[in-house]
Amino acid sequence: MLLLLALVTSSLAATLTVADDGSGTYTAIQDAIDAATSGDTISVAGGTYTECIDFAGKNLTIAGAGSSSTTLNGASSCTNAVSLSAGEPERSRPSVAPPSPTPATAPSTLSEPV
Repeated sequence: MLLLLALVTSSLAATLTVADDGSGTYTAIQDAIDAATSGDTISVAGGTYTECIDFAGKNLTIAGAGSSSTTLNGASSCTNAVSLSAGEPERSRPSVAPPSPTPATAPSTLSEPV
């Protein structure tokens, strides 16, 4: 019975696609997060995303195209580029590393509330 329930639950999960060039369903990661439900996967195409993202308590998987081609550069209005403060499960917390700063465009420090 439990196995059947697990199979039904996993089949309801969706994959939402984000591409900053408009080739995905969404052009912003936060728009995909807002549309997602817990258990969904958000696939992020290569590009630079200048935004703040908040998981809003959802247990999501966000998969980028790789650190050499996908960049989340928090908007100037962000305190944190990634916010996890609404009870997300520990296993959903991403590993976030700030990009190496360049003299002309030093990014603000990324941090994660614990």
